[in-house]
Amino acid sequence: MPPNWPDAPVRVDKVLPEIADRLEAVGKDLAAIPGAVTTALRVRYGHYDRALAAVGALPMMLREVASIWAKPRPGNPKLWMEAEVLSLLIAGVEKYTGRKLPSPRSEKRKAEFEFVCLLAKRLLPHLTDANYQTALGHWWKQRLAEV
Repeated sequence: MPPNWPDAPVRVDKVLPEIADRLEAVGKDLAAIPGAVTTALRVRYGHYDRALAAVGALPMMLREVASIWAKPRPGNPKLWMEAEVLSLLIAGVEKYTGRKLPSPRSEKRKAEFEFVCLLAKRLLPHLTDANYQTALGHWWKQRLAEV
């Protein structure tokens, strides 16, 4: 599955910090090992210090990846991709007409929204009327957030 797929079996943004916490605890336990044991580990395993450094660095790496990983969005997250498609179609209509479209509930530019709906349903045949309205709502929320 792609990394940002909404139906991914694991919530990476949640699981990685949990693993990082456990690794930090292991790192603290390793640091508390008596000196004689640490010396024996270094003698027996030439890369022990590198392994110990990796265990120390790994939690930071995992948290950083988790912080930038895509998180589920409120509403119907499966339709955010469709909202992106609508956004591109609407941008094309706006560029052609030279005017920004108002709220989808406005009666002023109903023909333009009907045209976008027609194009969207050709590009996304699985899109029902209810799905289209939800995706259009997502687009409108995104537009309002940009202002």
